Amino acid sequence: MSAYEIMDLIASQLSIINEVWNFFLTIHMAVIGLLIIARQYVPWAMKLVVITAYLGFLGVNYSAQIDNYTRLEALYEQAGQREAAGEYSNGAMAYGDLMRDYGVEEPKRFLPIVYSFSAGMTILCLAFVNTVQGRHRDDD
Repeated sequence: MSAYEIMDLIASQLSIINEVWNFFLTIHMAVIGLLIIARQYVPWAMKLVVITAYLGFLGVNYSAQIDNYTRLEALYEQAGQREAAGEYSNGAMAYGDLMRDYGVEEPKRFLPIVYSFSAGMTILCLAFVNTVQGRHRDDD
């Protein structure tokens, strides 16, 4: 695999990671928007459906991000091995620097924290939307 192909794969993988993060943020903005525009009392059955769908999305999104960072790590390692073997001249491909500066261990370590926090806060808001908005069963 040429240096260009490895750089292209790394750029593609970084783009995929950004798209998954954008989807994560978009869903959370949609949930916040739904909480803001909810004009009537929300029954528990509807809350459970929304919470279940949200948790399903969160699980799939988390799994996708872990896979994306794992693939990126493998690409960095492959590029580092090729650089160490001397396949790239003049230091044009400083993958060791890339791995050190933009490593994937930090994001992979903080993903469970980010996802747990966002899940907890979103579920609390969804579960208590009526209380937060001051709505009761008899309100119209």
